[in-house]
Amino acid sequence: MDSSSDRVPTGRSRNGCITCKARRVKCDETRPTCRRCENAGRRCDGYGDTLDPEAPDGASSNSLRIVQHVPGISRPTRMWQTPQSPDLINDDEYRALEFFHQNTTQSFTADIGVQLLRVAYHQPILRSIAVAIGTLHRSFVLNGRGPRASSTDAQFMLFHYNRAIRELVSIQPETVQRDETFLIACIFFFCFECLRGEYKHAVRHATSGLKILKQQQSLPERDSILPLEAIALPFCILETQVLELKGEEALDVELHPAMLSSFTHPSISPLSPASDVSEMLKAFQLLCNRFTRFESACGVLSHQRPTSQVRQIEEGYLRIRRDLENWLHVFEVWLDSCHSQTDPTVMIMKVWRLLMRVFFELNWPPPELAWDKYVPVFATIISLATDILQEPRQYFQRNSSSAPTATFSLSLGIVTPLFICATRCRHSSVRHDAINLLLHSRRREGLWDTELAGRIAERIVSLEESRAGLRPGSEYIPGEIGASARIVSLSPYFTERKQADIGYSRMQVSCGDPTE
Repeated sequence: MDSSSDRVPTGRSRNGCITCKARRVKCDETRPTCRRCENAGRRCDGYGDTLDPEAPDGASSNSLRIVQHVPGISRPTRMWQTPQSPDLINDDEYRALEFFHQNTTQSFTADIGVQLLRVAYHQPILRSIAVAIGTLHRSFVLNGRGPRASSTDAQFMLFHYNRAIRELVSIQPETVQRDETFLIACIFFFCFECLRGEYKHAVRHATSGLKILKQQQSLPERDSILPLEAIALPFCILETQVLELKGEEALDVELHPAMLSSFTHPSISPLSPASDVSEMLKAFQLLCNRFTRFESACGVLSHQRPTSQVRQIEEGYLRIRRDLENWLHVFEVWLDSCHSQTDPTVMIMKVWRLLMRVFFELNWPPPELAWDKYVPVFATIISLATDILQEPRQYFQRNSSSAPTATFSLSLGIVTPLFICATRCRHSSVRHDAINLLLHSRRREGLWDTELAGRIAERIVSLEESRAGLRPGSEYIPGEIGASARIVSLSPYFTERKQADIGYSRMQVSCGDPTE
């Protein structure tokens, strides 16, 4: 029997509703609203095939583009970027969302930034946070800091921040996607507090999100408003930074050891290399997270861990090393055919490639004198970092002749490598070049702030030079700073308002030093 007339076309349909497209799930294409959204308790935003009667000519209702801002508009404007939304925004909200759209989303990897942007436009709570972040980020880029406490911008920013907090607290437990809303809010709040320089608050938001993420692992899989990767990768970065600066002690007991299993990525092999720079970067960030977990676990081995746990950590290190070496091999092959060698992301991965090669050659944790033979590598890292910092960053431009230098990013960066160069290289010119780059680059990468990292490194170098009997500003080589003068263990604790406490030790003697 010929049943060809009853067959459903097998090609991928592009006629799904806007909500299902944003969530990357199959839509049943029921009109006017799809059943999949209705069954999941979501608002279906329709199919975008009609024009909003109040929209500009030719602008479809599902456009994610923010229309050009016209200074001085006095009445609220409809949010064209939110399909079928009755919400209106005023001039200040528009300006903040415009900046969040065009600039803040670039602080993540490009595709994840777009996915978070869509959710922010659909969720009023997350939109309030986006308004607060956009206002703060704009001030940071233009002035290198947030708005002054007494300013109108500061009051506007905190109004939206506090409103989002109140609305989050009022969400009912049975609300669909409640946990996902909290997770995305934690990512946004983390960015907000990092931009303010309130590092303790930022760490608390990161830890709260990690708890929710761990709880979700024990729940059955369900529909989500975002692909898992769009949530897991930012939390991978957040956890890495918390462990870098605080170690496992910064995480609550329920998160020990820091071995969450949610941060995964298809394995990269020479037979199936990544197709673009974004995929290479994602894979490395996840591997870097695993390595940081291992390093953190090594830091607490002295806390009398059970033998079985020590063995588990050692076995984990071998797996991490194998996977990282595999990534390095794939990266080398991919780099040979890369046509954008000067792309800042590619150059940042070159920096980390050099650093990882050093880590692999050292016993872990490494003895301090072992770093001395890598002075040429440190010098190469600083040369690459100099080129990266000279790349123009078009975050915001008031006119064609001026562009600010302050930047914010939640992706892989150069502050950690420069900090390692400054504190582990004992060649005077190399380490002081690293410090100068940190002090003058006006760059913030999540919790890492270049100026604060530079001041901490400057203090550590001063302590070593003083102990070694070297005058400030004098030139020296690694051999002139003996083992007894070297800081062998360093723990910077970022507190608030770009301040930090430094914990360090020499030859089993622990010390402490506040840095402001």
